[in-house]
Amino acid sequence: MNKGFIKKCCQIEYILILLSALTFIPTEIFKNNTNESFAKLDQSFLELQSAYGNTQISAEEKDIMMAEIQKECLPYIYFSTELKHKLIRVLELCKYDAISWNTNHSNSTLFTSLIVSFYSNIKKIQATIIFGYDCMLYCAVFLLSLAALVLISKKNTKIDTISDTTFSEQKKDFTAKDVIIYSTIILIAVLANYLGSLVSRKISIPLYLDSILTIGVTALCGLSAGIICAILSNVILYITDATMIIFVSCHILTAILASLTFCFYKKNKKTNNLNFEIFLWAGFWIAISNAILGDILANAVFDSATASPVLDGSILGLYVVLKNLTAATYLSGLLTNFSDKLFSACFSYLFYLGVKKSTKLCSL
Repeated sequence: MNKGFIKKCCQIEYILILLSALTFIPTEIFKNNTNESFAKLDQSFLELQSAYGNTQISAEEKDIMMAEIQKECLPYIYFSTELKHKLIRVLELCKYDAISWNTNHSNSTLFTSLIVSFYSNIKKIQATIIFGYDCMLYCAVFLLSLAALVLISKKNTKIDTISDTTFSEQKKDFTAKDVIIYSTIILIAVLANYLGSLVSRKISIPLYLDSILTIGVTALCGLSAGIICAILSNVILYITDATMIIFVSCHILTAILASLTFCFYKKNKKTNNLNFEIFLWAGFWIAISNAILGDILANAVFDSATASPVLDGSILGLYVVLKNLTAATYLSGLLTNFSDKLFSACFSYLFYLGVKKSTKLCSL
């Protein structure tokens, strides 16, 4: 096979196009399958209501029906202890009080009330699942837009003209002025990381945004500054209950991989220029590593809960189709991390350009 063709296919813009397709097509398929499962669940609950006062249906048939409903409901109630208890109560009433349909009107009224209340909650979760799928489709469009932006940027040589040299590469000794600039960049990044995480939760978007400027800090000030930024960001998020301190390992990994990516390109391209494409490559490798490590932590420590309704919705949606929570967690985490870390790479690049131009770091 032509080596030039292989090399071209490995360019970031074509990888982004492939990722967009691999996100969009399976998501559409999963969404359609999930909608079919919704319709099946509707029918199952109608049958359950009909079976409550039907003495012609044997106890064995009702047991089979209830076991099937419990299995179908599992993805929807996985993150809610309250809904689990409601479902158990509904099934208990159906099993033990069905014989009282004609003699105990209060039981039948309670059964109807419980099942209506329970299924209204299920409908809300289904709406969250569909929104989670839609957000994954938006992520696919975002990745495709990034690919187009890279193709456009390659025709604009001005985007690569800013030379990059970190503080640590330029100076062995820091002056008081250097320390102030260095500290200011880190503090701005920490604040942006905190606000990004807060905004993503408030407006319900399928991104974390808790490391939105960490890549930029690493590019400007080196690995040590990136790690300091990561630790401070996660400590603040932990104090405000926005995340658990254990996820600081993912954030530190972000700084390390960003630094390794930048060093690799400087060495192999024999240039100190950092361009938009290099930032996207950093985001790409960070996304893969964070997806693996983050999903291991979420799956092992938090039973796949992300504390984000949108992200939990995408996990539950995949769980409905795949019937495997671990697979759903890893797949959702991978797709989400690609959009999140590549968006952070874009934002970090803009931050990098702004700081370089305003402080003239290249001439320090």
